[in-house]
Amino acid sequence: MVESELRAPPTDARGTRMTITLGEDTWIEGIDGGEAEGSVALMRAVRSASEGEAFGFNAVFGKQLHWRNLSLINHKTLEIALPSPPQYGLLAPETLTIVVPASAVLSSRAMEANPIVIEAEPGAVQLSGSLAGSCTDRALRSTDSLDLYITLHGDAFVAGVGMPGAASSALLDGLVSSHDGPAAWAATVRPLLSHTALQRLNQSAVRLRLPPVPRYATEAPETISIYWNVSAPPWDQLPLTTSRKSVYARVVVVSPQPAARARLLNARVTSPLLDQLSVASLNGDPTAVDVPVLNVSLNLCCNASLKPLNNETEYLLTRGLRALHTGEPDGWNARIAPNIGVIQITDASISFRVPPSLDYAIARPETIELVIPAAALDHWDRGDLHPTLGEQAGAIVAEPRLLIMPRTPPLRVSEEAAPVMLVPDFFWRPGLEAIVPQEGAPQGGNALLVSDVRSRASSVKNLTLRLHDGTMPVDVWLAEETTAELLIGG
Repeated sequence: MVESELRAPPTDARGTRMTITLGEDTWIEGIDGGEAEGSVALMRAVRSASEGEAFGFNAVFGKQLHWRNLSLINHKTLEIALPSPPQYGLLAPETLTIVVPASAVLSSRAMEANPIVIEAEPGAVQLSGSLAGSCTDRALRSTDSLDLYITLHGDAFVAGVGMPGAASSALLDGLVSSHDGPAAWAATVRPLLSHTALQRLNQSAVRLRLPPVPRYATEAPETISIYWNVSAPPWDQLPLTTSRKSVYARVVVVSPQPAARARLLNARVTSPLLDQLSVASLNGDPTAVDVPVLNVSLNLCCNASLKPLNNETEYLLTRGLRALHTGEPDGWNARIAPNIGVIQITDASISFRVPPSLDYAIARPETIELVIPAAALDHWDRGDLHPTLGEQAGAIVAEPRLLIMPRTPPLRVSEEAAPVMLVPDFFWRPGLEAIVPQEGAPQGGNALLVSDVRSRASSVKNLTLRLHDGTMPVDVWLAEETTAELLIGG
């Protein structure tokens, strides 16, 4: 039985009826003739095991069942006429248990009938936000995050969605691409997503925030779709909604950005540094022997070549290797870019020396772009270019852009002057013992557990949380999104 069968008006005059037939017993005389003890007890014994459904059987039918709903067919068979309330609706399947009370049968022995499972019908899914509908691959590579708001109607997400664990991973894995390839969604976007990209807004709504993906590219439209609660191979997914019904929706069609006619020249970054760019690799001793080298391969048209390496050429090239946003006081542009040098220039490549800095630190992802200006080019025939392009035609933009992710800051917690620092194992280093109290010894993960709060909360206390690295703050809270419920819920 599904919920709509109880909600819809009956198709015949007798209406929707529940029949209870006794085996070795007999109904008492007059059970359907008045408000007797057996009649009242029987109506109260028809219950759902799900107490949390706001519009479930107990909340809706419980108020409408009366002895007048009973009809005795014969001494062993009793019918219960059920109303058809339009407000009845489920977020998850519910099970009706029917206990025949002792006062309703001649033997005076209570018995339990077979349970009835009412299936929840799949609700609709509504998608909105900057990632819904359509966009270009350039939008995914840009420095702005994209948001996808997923709202279920008539359904709810399971409890683990938005938290570390299998449910969040299954939700993200259920965003499936129509394409495969080294620069497609599965290869470039999915590895950047974790439970931290999800925010649980309420029981039926989740926000997915997509960070910039500088390596993403597509040569043909790529469709991203939701496939959730799919149990058929090769999926065998963990249920993500309480109804457990399959959910399918098309999220977005990502189209390739139309190629600008000015991009007649191109360059490509080809260096192991692509897989090593991180705060850890760039925050170090600049005098170290093994300084990272960034190699850029060139494919020039129109008889173009780079000018010979001299002070002017090096200045033009290093100035073009910059972070796209400038809001980080100790980021790439402030700490790394001033010390970059050019090691070698050939007809087919440029090699940059990228010394690290002990002062390099960022609070949000940085996207690094290399633009080679026309002034660094020599021996190319402008006549091969469209006459309306002008100086714009001389720009070479290297692909892919480089993405540097910030460290996840440890959390410093103070509870009425009793500081506790939760330090992830991979950030622990000798010397922190002087700062971290004994009760704040290293823990696996980067989470303040509810059990930790409760174990210390013998009375009402104030709790202060700081994003901290032991000496100075390393990040800031998003004031408009940070709530006590969200933090404690996490």
